[in-house]
Amino acid sequence: MSRTLSSTVPLIDGTKHPILGLGTYLLKDAKAISSAIKNGYRCLDTACYYRNHSAFGAGVHDAGVDRSELYLITKVDPWTGAINHARSSILDSLKEAKLDYWDLVLIHSPESGSKIRMKAYEELSTLVDEGKIRSLGVSNYGKHHIDELLASNPRHKPVVNQIEIHPFHAQSELADYCKSKGILVQGYCPLARKNHLNDKTLNAVAGKYNTTPANVMLSWAIAKGYVPLPKSGNVERQNENAKSINVSLSNEDVKTLDGLDSQSSADSQWMVQNGP
Repeated sequence: MSRTLSSTVPLIDGTKHPILGLGTYLLKDAKAISSAIKNGYRCLDTACYYRNHSAFGAGVHDAGVDRSELYLITKVDPWTGAINHARSSILDSLKEAKLDYWDLVLIHSPESGSKIRMKAYEELSTLVDEGKIRSLGVSNYGKHHIDELLASNPRHKPVVNQIEIHPFHAQSELADYCKSKGILVQGYCPLARKNHLNDKTLNAVAGKYNTTPANVMLSWAIAKGYVPLPKSGNVERQNENAKSINVSLSNEDVKTLDGLDSQSSADSQWMVQNGP
């Protein structure tokens, strides 16, 4: 059965999440956002740290697609101070983007420390109660960070952990743990910053499916049950990435790609999961 960019996976809170999304880091071109939506993308990911809510929202509105068909994500972070004022940061982001609600809001990183991140999660929970946010999640959280959050018995459990994940940095232990808790893994940098597109094994698998190494990496993530969020402002590349949803890798080829994992942090710039 052919999949589309509107195809979804269920989340533990009863909502549904598209199987592929568009990352928008450093993307301040509303036309790139709009064209992605017009060409079928339904999940788009931004953040307070990206400082592009205005362009993001302009692109969403220009696309002319009903808001109910879209799945829009933002994040509060420690670097801009957004996490210290989580409630006002999200309300401001809605004004900037001219949106009524976010489908998903994540705590971008646990780096702010336990007290601040727990307070921020509670503030975000009140916005779920008020209808300004549909679902909550986290990003760059390690197992102990998730344990801490779940131990607080939050009234709105995290539905997502967004981490860097790809065949060369598989984070299988953390991903399996998230799955055991019903938490969906979103993958940023799913193409490993294009550092491995010439890998022989990757290209051999791509040849079997008459596709690109990039699409093999994305289809690997989908086969593992993750939602990859490739970033691109280029319309042709956005469309090429979208083809990955209908590359169905065999179990054998998924295992072959699993073998590419370096088991190190060499391919990640974000190893805060191990921090306090």
